Amino acid sequence: MCDTGLMDAEVTTVQEPFDFDRADPHRIAVNGHCYIDEHDGIRVVSVLGVPIHRYPANDRAAEALFIAQAIEVGYVTPAELTLAVQASKRTIYRIHERYEKEGAIGLLQEKRGRPRGQTRVSTFERDSVERNRA
Repeated sequence: MCDTGLMDAEVTTVQEPFDFDRADPHRIAVNGHCYIDEHDGIRVVSVLGVPIHRYPANDRAAEALFIAQAIEVGYVTPAELTLAVQASKRTIYRIHERYEKEGAIGLLQEKRGRPRGQTRVSTFERDSVERNRA
């Protein structure tokens, strides 16, 4: 589990629903306590009316950090997040698992594929072809 700095503190989930304006077109209700407002490409996550996280809507790593931390402290469940962030339940679980294993650095998107400038041909094969050309 990720070290949150709270040694033996007990994490409890919020019980009382919070009354917020669900009709706001810029607001995504996650559950009765948590909602996400989006204005001009910036998302602000609030719990019981208190902003707890702010990130650019197109920043996948920042959104993953919100997902992992909100689950970690008990503000939301993975099932509640699926519609709010438009991700599958499995993706939500994978994000939380990476956060538990590697911390926030594990949420950064890894580059896929071969590193730039690296050839598919091994050094041995390339040397062999060059010897045969001579």
